[in-house]
Amino acid sequence: MALTSTSPQQVARATIARDITVAPRAGNRGAARRGNDRAAIHAALGNARDAEQSYRAALRKDPLHLESWMGLGQLFDSQGRFAESAACYEKAAAMYPDEISLLMAWGIALKRSGSLADATAVFQKTLAIAPTSVEARCNLGIVLAMQGEVARAEEELRATARLHPDYWDAWNALGTLYARQGRNKDAEQCFDAVLTRNPDQSDAL
Repeated sequence: MALTSTSPQQVARATIARDITVAPRAGNRGAARRGNDRAAIHAALGNARDAEQSYRAALRKDPLHLESWMGLGQLFDSQGRFAESAACYEKAAAMYPDEISLLMAWGIALKRSGSLADATAVFQKTLAIAPTSVEARCNLGIVLAMQGEVARAEEELRATARLHPDYWDAWNALGTLYARQGRNKDAEQCFDAVLTRNPDQSDAL
């Protein structure tokens, strides 16, 4: 998928491309798996630098190792390095284009990095593959709202809330959208729906 890049996104892509070359076939899968396991342990212990080095080493052993791409991306996410995590997910998605969890991670990283048009494209791609994905549809509505596309955002969020009435994120996002338009009664109804279904979320409103 060709995406419209921001400067930080271009830098992140170039860095990933420089450090890890994707081979046309699988490499040393066993070595990559062991390296991925070491990286996950480092990450769990809070050793971010060692975790990153181990993930990169695993991917040099086998550039097709999906778990290592996901692990490296999640490590970057945890550090707020969203342009770099998005670059990891994008690279992996070129090899695993139908992996829904990967596409969702990519879209969310793009959203957090501020690449909203790119995030929109990824969430739309996800829905083309998995039309019933509540998370993808809700996030599509949210990024549309962030771009000022109010009517489309409302359509996606209302569809999410209608099809999945217990998915409180959709009600919360829809209520926020209405509140920003001054539609206070509609917003109140959405927030009431959140509290009815998830009373523990009162502090989040």
